[in-house]
Amino acid sequence: MARQQLPPQIKKKIIGQDAKGRDVIRYEVVVDVGDRADGKRKQTRRRFKTETEARAFLSPILGDKTRGLHVAPNDLTVERAVSSWLSSQRIERKTFEAYTNNLRPVVEQFGPRAIQSVTKDDIERLVKALIDGSTPRGVWAATSINPMLSRLRSLMDDLIGQGVLSRNPARLVKNVRREDTLKPDPPKRTTLTSEQVQQLLEHVKNTQDEVLILFSLLGLRRAEICGLRWSNVDLDAKTLTVEWQVVPTSIGTEVKKRTKTTASTRTLPLPEHAVNTLTRARRRYLRERMASGSAWAGDEDGHVYWQPSGAGYAPGTADQRWNKAIADTGLPRLTLHEGRHTAATLLLLEGAPLAVVAAWLGHASADVTLRVYAHAQKQAVEAAASAFDAMYTTKNPAK
Repeated sequence: MARQQLPPQIKKKIIGQDAKGRDVIRYEVVVDVGDRADGKRKQTRRRFKTETEARAFLSPILGDKTRGLHVAPNDLTVERAVSSWLSSQRIERKTFEAYTNNLRPVVEQFGPRAIQSVTKDDIERLVKALIDGSTPRGVWAATSINPMLSRLRSLMDDLIGQGVLSRNPARLVKNVRREDTLKPDPPKRTTLTSEQVQQLLEHVKNTQDEVLILFSLLGLRRAEICGLRWSNVDLDAKTLTVEWQVVPTSIGTEVKKRTKTTASTRTLPLPEHAVNTLTRARRRYLRERMASGSAWAGDEDGHVYWQPSGAGYAPGTADQRWNKAIADTGLPRLTLHEGRHTAATLLLLEGAPLAVVAAWLGHASADVTLRVYAHAQKQAVEAAASAFDAMYTTKNPAK
């Protein structure tokens, strides 16, 4: 059988002689991959020990060139690619920070590598490590891994458009199912009893933190409490509109923005005790504002939860003030967010429909409420069983 002729892109070269005086042969592959900006040809050049290796390298390049898919080797690293992609996104600061966090495992795993070298198997191994918890980031759930994959797919699609990548290996990696990720038992949440709620409200009555405690125990998020303005309170109609939140950023500042979802933006009827509390707070706010004069740091539409200077509180400071109020009252230690859990739990135990509790809390659906507050539902069901006992058990059975 006649020996197959070398294609024009492969040259057989003698680069020297070995110790026995035999020629040392290499097979050099040179492929034109387009023109440079200065008009000169751009080439891919590699040497191999054997003709088989050279042909194996050349074959997919020629196939890609035929289909218009070939890209020249590029030393763009994963870290630089991620940084460039993030900086090109026209998104809010909070979303930018979320995208940055989504892609941190990618940068940590592949950072200095050329992005052209990242394969489907590489990404699959990263996903498995995040599920197993074998990375410095610990265990990641599907709800964290899938956004990472989504951002990585978008980044690589962008690089295809720029001619840096010919294919998107991230698109070959399937999203992780929720049941595929480890599900550690959720931590047991601390909540207050109705008696402890009354004790706490009485302790902070007429203090700077009265509205903080009130709104947490009415089920608002801390960012929502810090974002409340007096224009959101209608004491005549006895309603509260939740539409703003104050959120911390990674650089230590806070920004005011609208609540994230349609469900989070809501108007709630105020119970009578809340109307009384807010009426007292409003009078105190006006007195302090007038007494401060030009030193007042608040704006025209002031904060419902305000500092003595008139400025609003940051969420982190609200946490600290809540913790102090809990400690001073002598109640079991619980976080500000667990005040919200207290509100939801007590509502469910009082028999409020799940859909109503979800709407009050600003959840997107009752499914979210059910997942978070399953413990309260279990207690309610156990109470129902006791009720059946009371109804169906004969108090004085015949002997």
